[in-house]
Amino acid sequence: MDFQLITALFLGFIALFYVGKKFIKQFTQTEKDPKCDNCPVPDKKLKMKNEK
Repeated sequence: MDFQLITALFLGFIALFYVGKKFIKQFTQTEKDPKCDNCPVPDKKLKMKNEK
């Protein structure tokens, strides 16, 4: 085998391993502080509105 082919295969396997690891990590870990559009208003804000 040529040296270039061996090097290309080696780098390809490293890249495949890296992408696979990132892909699995994305589906297994949850966000620490998830953001959402339709979140309810926190109690503190409601109390402040009612006091005014």
